Amino acid sequence: MIKIAYLDFPPMIFGCSALDQKTGIYWVFIDYKQCLLHQRFTFGHELCHVLLHHHDKADCLADYGSAILDDCEREANRKAWEFYRRYKGAFYQLQQVGKATISV
Repeated sequence: MIKIAYLDFPPMIFGCSALDQKTGIYWVFIDYKQCLLHQRFTFGHELCHVLLHHHDKADCLADYGSAILDDCEREANRKAWEFYRRYKGAFYQLQQVGKATISV
């Protein structure tokens, strides 16, 4: 299960994703100050990290600037746009309700 929350992030941080080890629930956090299109992209980007198991690669998330991180980020960016084109309905739900729960 993936849950979404909106937070106030510092400049140049648009979102993040994390696994709650106790519950096994993934969280996607999105900066609510960004425009809707940017929020949609951030959601797709973070969802890709979850679905592509990037959280299983500790170096990928912890070692900023590493080749592994760069590959993970590029892959998540590519897949985020693919996800957006396929699942516009989920983004519409985010826009209308302000939250969505997606089981994977």
